[in-house]
Amino acid sequence: MSLRKRRRLSMCVLAGGIATMVFAGEAAMAPGALLVLAGLALDVLLVRCPRCGAWLGNDPGEFCKNCGTEIDYKAK
Repeated sequence: MSLRKRRRLSMCVLAGGIATMVFAGEAAMAPGALLVLAGLALDVLLVRCPRCGAWLGNDPGEFCKNCGTEIDYKAK
């Protein structure tokens, strides 16, 4: 799975959790919060530099901030 797809997956889970918390009411606050935490965990675990393994952060940019490697979002 490419880095772009992993990033999309984590953001979709996060957005789903936020939407659940906002639109589903009080009964769905706990499941929504779990989805938000799962989205954040997926981002930290999956969005990493292919060379050094450092988390790329919220705004990864073109290069890894840790080792300077150019990030190819389409590579698998």
